[in-house]
Amino acid sequence: MFTSLFASVFFGLTVSDVHLDSQTLIVSAHASARSAICPRCGQASSSVHSSYTRSPRDLPILEYAVRLVLQVRRFRCANPVCPARTFAERLGNYLRPYAQYTSRL
Repeated sequence: MFTSLFASVFFGLTVSDVHLDSQTLIVSAHASARSAICPRCGQASSSVHSSYTRSPRDLPILEYAVRLVLQVRRFRCANPVCPARTFAERLGNYLRPYAQYTSRL
């Protein structure tokens, strides 16, 4: 039930789990796109290099703090002359690179 609600809020992400502890609502998600665009050269890539987890804060819901647990993939750039060998996928306009909180917060 909650996963479809959050999927509409975070367009482009697949919400895999929603967990509520004493004071925090934890939303686990990952990007739903199969490929990503290199931010340096604009070349699309579907070759995944690795992944890591980001945990930015989002707007609270009622009295609960919201913590996102996002699985972010790193891709290999397909352009041989691009200076970026790998790059992290972008997660929409609501989460800028390196941000600790969403743009909604």
